[in-house]
Amino acid sequence: MTTKIPEITKTIQMIQCLENSPSKNSFSLEMNVDFLISEGIFVRGKAKEDLDHVSLWLGANTIAELTFAEATDLLKTNLINAHSSLAQITEELAYIKDQKTTTEVNVARVYNISLALKREQQLARAN
Repeated sequence: MTTKIPEITKTIQMIQCLENSPSKNSFSLEMNVDFLISEGIFVRGKAKEDLDHVSLWLGANTIAELTFAEATDLLKTNLINAHSSLAQITEELAYIKDQKTTTEVNVARVYNISLALKREQQLARAN
């Protein structure tokens, strides 16, 4: 989740940038964009002048072509879900850490009791 949240935020910013691009105005300017193809591999492209939609990679070999408003709404919903999932995962991780600490303390206590019992048995045999 910690990597998804910045990625979703960057995608929302890019959609807003495309939506407010100079090519949307009466000026006929081209906008160069670098697309991430793979880890560390980018390709340069030019945005069309009549840009009115965007294609989003949804995962599982699925791409959806959406308008800027639909894409922004979808990504904002995903961002909210990612934040709530991160909060839930953080809370569960804190619980697991507490349980681990409790278990380690209990194991140490059992070990100390077994050592104390062995000492008592050795003293009883010696007497």
